Amino acid sequence: MLEGLGFKNLPDFSRMAAITFCDLVVSHEPFTGPLLLHELVHVEQYRQLGVERFAELYVNGFLSGGSYEEIRLEINAYGLEGTSGMPVIDAFPSRKKSRRGFVRNGSRINE
Repeated sequence: MLEGLGFKNLPDFSRMAAITFCDLVVSHEPFTGPLLLHELVHVEQYRQLGVERFAELYVNGFLSGGSYEEIRLEINAYGLEGTSGMPVIDAFPSRKKSRRGFVRNGSRINE
């Protein structure tokens, strides 16, 4: 339907391993460490941004980048997912530490 309106290269969420909405993660396959970490990054993004801002960044990221792979929220999650064998719990810095790679000031996604 959306492709008929001129939208191209839309993400196919039915083919993704998992999807997160707020603090609910639905997976089509058993969780692996990297998959769980990726989805927990999205949980944290939702927590810090709220639903409206997360959706705005996600959609605008897709529209400006032209593909799922260019969405900053996904780049952020995939970047942390690939941390060298780091246990999931250690991938989230405490509030006292810098939040490099996470949302900062409630709206900015850092590289």
